[in-house]
Amino acid sequence: MLPETLYYIGISQALFVAFVLLTKKDKQGSDYILLVWLLTISFKMMVLLISVEHGEFFDNQFSIGLIPLTFGPFLFLYTKYLLYRRWFFKNRDFLHFVPFIVFTFLYFSFFREKLSFDTHKLLLTDGYVVARLLYSFAFLGSVSYYTFLTLQILQRHRKRLQDRFSFLSESNELNWLYVLTAIFSLTYFVYFALGLYNVVTNQAYFDIAYTSDIFLTILAFSVSYFGIKQPYLFKVVPEEKEDYNESRESNEQKEKYKNSNLSEEQKEEYIEHIYSFMQTERPFLNAELTVQDLSKQLNISRHHLTEILNNDIGKNFFTFINEYRVEEVKRRLLDERFEHLTIVAIAFESGFNSKSTFNSIFKQNTGSTPSQWKAEALKK
Repeated sequence: MLPETLYYIGISQALFVAFVLLTKKDKQGSDYILLVWLLTISFKMMVLLISVEHGEFFDNQFSIGLIPLTFGPFLFLYTKYLLYRRWFFKNRDFLHFVPFIVFTFLYFSFFREKLSFDTHKLLLTDGYVVARLLYSFAFLGSVSYYTFLTLQILQRHRKRLQDRFSFLSESNELNWLYVLTAIFSLTYFVYFALGLYNVVTNQAYFDIAYTSDIFLTILAFSVSYFGIKQPYLFKVVPEEKEDYNESRESNEQKEKYKNSNLSEEQKEEYIEHIYSFMQTERPFLNAELTVQDLSKQLNISRHHLTEILNNDIGKNFFTFINEYRVEEVKRRLLDERFEHLTIVAIAFESGFNSKSTFNSIFKQNTGSTPSQWKAEALKK
């Protein structure tokens, strides 16, 4: 494929999705970050396209070696703003782009037309080897650091799932963000591996600028696809107001709630109210029940509800709700009125929304599969 063909594909894809996001109703902060990210990708490719067809337009080295320093921050901030439902940048979020600004300033002030990001020239003894190494390590460090930060914030989200949801699904596990992060890191680690080979052999065996643009086009398609296809997270995720740096969980739940303002009498009243409500209203039959939903129904703040479940009842929200669902399944399995239903149908009517999740939780609670449990129970 000719370079200009690749650039046309990447530019048209990025601009089209940027237009879709711009015209989208009810945009979130993450949509704006994705929009700017796609425009940045299209600008990078546009500089290279004009250079190929009409001669250098702006500065190829800026496009090749400096603009990619923004991609890691874009990935991390997109993930952060999606999870925490923010609309506007905070001042400290701009700090993530300081390395790009600093290295761009240094390049245009001291190294323009002197510094090339062709990897086979990395160790060339021309007086600029230190500068090239500095830029190379900055790029590698940026990709590594922001891959780590993105995976870390996703992992924290995963750890909080069972305190917020009674179910697991594509909409709350965010597997697609793991895939996007993997594509991002793989794109540039392949780029580094090929560049290292060029350095070792001291020849341009791989055209890594072109290779990186192939991967960048794949990344642009991936960002576009997942950005548009993403589940509308906040239809099912309670709004998260905690800041990323302020959301560090304690190792022990008792430590987390040691400053509780609930008296022992209030806790006992809440616990009695929770158990009574679960028996009479049976909210667990709602397959998409969240802690926010139950909090509103009980008229107990979400924080206090989570505190009582974890600290006093000794179960997270996910476990607490699904134990009721398991008991409902067991009751219906032995009820003749439900004999016409399959076990999976009974599970779905009892509040489960996934066959695999149901089987896993049922076996975890009873030590046997649903069919085995039913057979043993009928013998008694």
